[in-house]
This record gives sequence, structure tokens and C-alpha cells, in this order.
Amino acid sequence: MSHVYGFSTSLGYGLLVVSIIVGLILLFTKRKIFPLLYTASAALYAYGISFTIDRFHLSKTWILILLIFSGILMILIGMYLRGSSKKYKGR
Repeated sequence: MSHVYGFSTSLGYGLLVVSIIVGLILLFTKRKIFPLLYTASAALYAYGISFTIDRFHLSKTWILILLIFSGILMILIGMYLRGSSKKYKGR
């Protein structure tokens, strides 16, 4: 059985291109690299979620569970990275 994952792939590439353009505009106006990284990572996150939804044909309940789980995971990773950066800031 062959599936065509055209929607999630085209959505992913479109989001990535738009986010890199927005990130580059922010990079040139603010002279900082983190807006480019934030927009690119948000686009890749949206692509990953849309590909998972498209690939596994998830229902509304499973889509919400996936989004809640990934949100909690991102919060925990952010808290961990924030804690590890505070350790090295004092040196």
C-alpha cells in the first residue's frame, strides 16, 4: 500500500522557507542569531507534528494527546537547558 505524503512535505518545506526568510529579516534588523533559530525550530516542530498526523492518520483525540505530550516535553527540555545554562553563567 503506497501513500503520498504530499501535504505534510509541502507544508514542511513551505514553513521552513518562510521561517528562514522571517528569521533572516530579524537577523539583519536585530543583529542577533536567536530569532533565526527560533523561527526555524518552530517550523521544524510544526512539520514534525503535521507529518506524524498525516503519516499515522490520527483522530482528533490522538492529535490533542500528541500536541499535549510534545508541549510538555518541550517545557521540560527548556527547563533543563535553562538550569544547565545558569550553572555555566557564573564562571
